Amino acid sequence: MYRLYPWPEDPSRDEGKRRYYEALNKFKVAVKHEWMNKLINSKKHLKIIELCSGTGIGGIALSKILIENGKSVELKMLDARREALEKAFRFQLKGAWIQSSNSSGRHIKTRLLRGEV
Repeated sequence: MYRLYPWPEDPSRDEGKRRYYEALNKFKVAVKHEWMNKLINSKKHLKIIELCSGTGIGGIALSKILIENGKSVELKMLDARREALEKAFRFQLKGAWIQSSNSSGRHIKTRLLRGEV
């Protein structure tokens, strides 16, 4: 599908970076919603699974926002494309800001899972 319809998912390119920052801004608003805020505040450690994750822009953006709100996050990303998961892993690793953004030592624990199509 991605060969037929290109999707800006590479976080190292301008379009991908733009999507990432848009996702950050949307999640900053979403976590303030009453039901989501109640769910988030009921736990110290949150587990997220992102299906069809691609390069993980959404999951990594949500994780960053949650970490900035004092949470510990475990993110699992699942995609059929190995290349996309490798980019996701590099993007998350390159983002030392995730691990250093919170002085309490909270960080993102990432697992990449490749599914068969």
